[in-house]
Amino acid sequence: MNMDQPLLSMVTFIPAFAAFVLLMVARGEDAAAQLVCKRVAMFTTIATFLVSLLILAQFDAQNTNFQMVESYSW
Repeated sequence: MNMDQPLLSMVTFIPAFAAFVLLMVARGEDAAAQLVCKRVAMFTTIATFLVSLLILAQFDAQNTNFQMVESYSW
């Protein structure tokens, strides 16, 4: 099954992007920095989980071939 949306890439790169954002934004050990870190982490976790639910909804347990394939020309 070829997908129209790059869901596998999104599941991979959403946390990576959030880690980069945390490196740039969260400076210091004050309460505001900790709150920003917690909110970014929670948003990232929820977003990744929702995308993984979309992948699960498209999964066909009866199909033994590769599923959720992303192909790009080089």
